[in-house]
Amino acid sequence: MNLTSKLKEEIRSYAQGNPSEETCGLIVKSRGETVFVPCKNYHQQPSLAFRLSPRDLLSYDGVVAIYHSHPKCSALPSKKDRLYSDELCVPFLVYSLIDDNFNLYENKGV
Repeated sequence: MNLTSKLKEEIRSYAQGNPSEETCGLIVKSRGETVFVPCKNYHQQPSLAFRLSPRDLLSYDGVVAIYHSHPKCSALPSKKDRLYSDELCVPFLVYSLIDDNFNLYENKGV
């Protein structure tokens, strides 16, 4: 996945706009370009985890990765992140607000 500086800045800005909760979204291919689509976090405790609406996932063809932030820890994917990524066969892109860096988990299914 080509994570351009523009894409990184959009994601970083989105996460920093809500630093107390995990933000989430999709990285999709649209008209030959990789774009970030912010999504609502539907988890009951958004400060601890994220949950996307299945409609968000089904609304876009060409999902390249699922994005979410870690507001209180590193960008290393958690055990649940790796499990869900493997189950969905979609890479997870994690951004850490603490470390200001990204980590891409490319799962077994890709």
